[in-house]
Amino acid sequence: MPIKSMKTLIFTLVISLVFTFSQAQSYDSPVEYMSFFNNEYNIISKETWDYTSAIARGKKARKIETQRNELLLAIKQAEIKIGKVKDYEGDIALRDKVLEYLSLSYVVLKEDYDKILDMEEIAEQSYDLMEAYMLAKDEAGKKLEQAHNLVSEEQKRFAKEHNVTLTEASSELEEKLLAADEVFNYYNQLYLVFFKSFKNDAYLSDAMAKLDLLAIEQNLENAKTIAEEGTGKLKEFGAFNSDNSLKDACQKLLDFYTKDAKENLSSKLILLQEKYEAKNKIMQSKKKSEITQQDVDDFNSVVNELNATSNQYNEYNQASYKEKSALIENWNKAVQSFLDRHTPK
Repeated sequence: MPIKSMKTLIFTLVISLVFTFSQAQSYDSPVEYMSFFNNEYNIISKETWDYTSAIARGKKARKIETQRNELLLAIKQAEIKIGKVKDYEGDIALRDKVLEYLSLSYVVLKEDYDKILDMEEIAEQSYDLMEAYMLAKDEAGKKLEQAHNLVSEEQKRFAKEHNVTLTEASSELEEKLLAADEVFNYYNQLYLVFFKSFKNDAYLSDAMAKLDLLAIEQNLENAKTIAEEGTGKLKEFGAFNSDNSLKDACQKLLDFYTKDAKENLSSKLILLQEKYEAKNKIMQSKKKSEITQQDVDDFNSVVNELNATSNQYNEYNQASYKEKSALIENWNKAVQSFLDRHTPK
């Protein structure tokens, strides 16, 4: 899941201050006033990072509902605390922007993620649903970024108005967010390439189980087209920081699906079965005296071809299933290793 950067404005102050805050305290300097809000923001953004990165790493949102609820509670508590802070020399805009940020964050994490939870339940039913699910997470990330930008710009304005010298620097959290953004954007796009072929293969397996000749042929044709499109997209991605592992694992699966579309014997077997049934029906309809040697030879030829194809079909399916299972396992391991290597801890 994409994690959008919430570009944190960290201010390096000319005077280094150490102080303790209480709700009733008045702030003697704009530095203290700004530092209070920055501290509250960092607490929320850290918990937001923990939650969104957990989902991005593949954890089901439904399984970490407790973590989201804790985050929502933390936002509400921060709103109450910040809401009690008064203006600084008549300037209340910074406080109000932080409150607006918290309010928007709460809405995204509550309402948007409620919808994401529902979408998560059905995402694997089709490629379109999966694409919509991932887009919803991406949009939620963008909203969180926009919410933060409200505060960032207001911090700059406040500092300028009250003669506080700021320098922009990257915090550890900002660097994590930026790095994670790149990692998951890359992974998400590759995942959709993988999932489109993977899902079509599921449709093919279902058609084979139902002996649906039309659906089998359609999905075999789709398999070739989807794999070709996927291969084209993979060429556009290139490596991620010199790491081709995820791309290579995906390409191996696409190559398999292309090969299977050419070598799959399901259609041939079904047509032979239909031919056998037609021949058998004719043989059953004739009296023994009416059956010629040619009839017998033709019938036996169909039976022999059907038996031979059935054996080939069974052997191919066993080998194909084994190869496919190994490639999917390889993909899953590649994903985990890729995320472990490149996602900030």
